[in-house]
Amino acid sequence: MLRSACRACLPHLRCDACESHFQVATRSEYSPLTGSLTKFGRRSRPRLCASCDAAALAANREANLFAVQQHGDCLTGALKRLHERAEPIDYAKLSYVQSCLLYATLVAANVGSEDLEIPPLVSQIEPLAPTVELSDGIYTRLYTDKILLPALSSDPHALSLNEQTGVVTFSVRTGTWRLADDLTGRSRDEILSVLYQRLEQPDPKAVQELWYLVAVEECKRYFVSQCERYRFIDPGIYSLKVAATLRDYLDRCSIGQMWNIIYYAIKNLAALA
Repeated sequence: MLRSACRACLPHLRCDACESHFQVATRSEYSPLTGSLTKFGRRSRPRLCASCDAAALAANREANLFAVQQHGDCLTGALKRLHERAEPIDYAKLSYVQSCLLYATLVAANVGSEDLEIPPLVSQIEPLAPTVELSDGIYTRLYTDKILLPALSSDPHALSLNEQTGVVTFSVRTGTWRLADDLTGRSRDEILSVLYQRLEQPDPKAVQELWYLVAVEECKRYFVSQCERYRFIDPGIYSLKVAATLRDYLDRCSIGQMWNIIYYAIKNLAALA
């Protein structure tokens, strides 16, 4: 009871804002007030009483909210300028590779028939590609070709703005996308129909490029899964040399034959280990 009723007044310690004396009731309150003086000789931040500290905290929160709102307005303005500078494209004149990648993206996203926005990759249920890296690469390629644009409804955390250059950096996996405007005003279903008709006119070189693109990632996925099966979990186990070897074998083998080679190679490695 005596301990709970004790109070200490420190006349040599005053609030830096209102200059009132500090009164403390516990050792935990006393130590922060005196520790900085006895250890460092100077304070890194002002020493405030409870009321002044609460007022400073409220002002700091208000300033942070203003800064967040101002940053969000800058991001929105940068995205609007990006959309204003974007030129409409004719989806009927896309290359065979672009048509295949975009068609696969729209089918995997499974958005509404009239909706031109594509939800973030992290929220999509259907897989777009065998590996995460290939999915990110497809979206990055479509963004580079100005077929996909960052949507204005994107999560602000998926965007970062360089205030000096005004360049917006967009997160491929967590950002929302929007199809570029069609030159003739086609809807999403009409765009899908045009892309499907384009797929019926294959280009041998483009088909070969797409096959290697998917086959290498399929082999990578199976290679990593077999390594995890035998607890070879070194993140660098799928090296550039392994990737080059798989790519070289794919010149002579199908994906099924490559899986068979990978299976026995990892199994023999596990036996030796």
